[in-house]
Amino acid sequence: MGSHMLIRGVILCLVFYEVTCTKHIQAEFDYGDYVDTYAWDPWQASIAKVGKMDGAAFERPTEMPPLEKPAAKILNNFAFKLFNAIATENSTENEVFSPLSIFTTLATLRPGLNGNSLLQLDDVTGLDTIEERDMNDMYDVVFERSTSHKIKQANRIYVDRSVKLAKKFKKELKNLKLGQARRLNFRREAEQSRRKINKYVRKRTKRLIEELVPEGAVSPSTVMYLVNAIYLKAKWSIGFSKSHTKMRRFKISDSESRKVPTMWNPNAFCTHINNRRLQASLTVLSLGENLSMVFMTPKQ
Repeated sequence: MGSHMLIRGVILCLVFYEVTCTKHIQAEFDYGDYVDTYAWDPWQASIAKVGKMDGAAFERPTEMPPLEKPAAKILNNFAFKLFNAIATENSTENEVFSPLSIFTTLATLRPGLNGNSLLQLDDVTGLDTIEERDMNDMYDVVFERSTSHKIKQANRIYVDRSVKLAKKFKKELKNLKLGQARRLNFRREAEQSRRKINKYVRKRTKRLIEELVPEGAVSPSTVMYLVNAIYLKAKWSIGFSKSHTKMRRFKISDSESRKVPTMWNPNAFCTHINNRRLQASLTVLSLGENLSMVFMTPKQ
């Protein structure tokens, strides 16, 4: 099973605040007992007044924001649980992973599971709490065509020719838009099968992932191989000039720092906000239409 991430774009816009990166804004929207920052996409919904902030009326969309929809919520919950597990196991090293890739991989396996395996997968992912249409709605939003960026997914199950898949399994995969199962002759052509898998991933990722499946990963005893990779090509809304890239000191810890090449653009705009519930600060840089890169810095 393979999973690879080039970069993950997160749709996140923080209403009312579009400021330069040198400015810091602390915002707390008070909804009774709930005090937190709130995020939504203001241009994707009709507007309805719902409350006041500092005595002035503010507006909130009546349509559910993308990050609040059922499938997006369980994906985000899964991402945090996975991150906590990885960070706990290895707290001193950098880790790079794609929650969407791993989540999609598990969702692809789910139609073929039952009993205790299904219960464990649902406990980890929360997939039993949403409907089929919720998943498709999320994938339609993430992978919709855009003039500002390109995002593609390589998701496919490969099975040996000796394996017969149930019609129900194949139908559910098709209904969930998770791709179709392909047959390969792992038993007699293991190396050729590996190359075919890599060829598919290479094509979907514009040759940026040349060899997702390494040598030796496929053998004559392989029965099934599931791959997932994500390709994203996007530009900053306000680009960075190479001439402005300078060596700057990056703080690794309280006692250690080193100089690294650092992009800089005095004209770039971003959103910065402190989130009390997460105990972290968030910086959001726009990558164009409905796409942003989010940096989270913990308080401790």
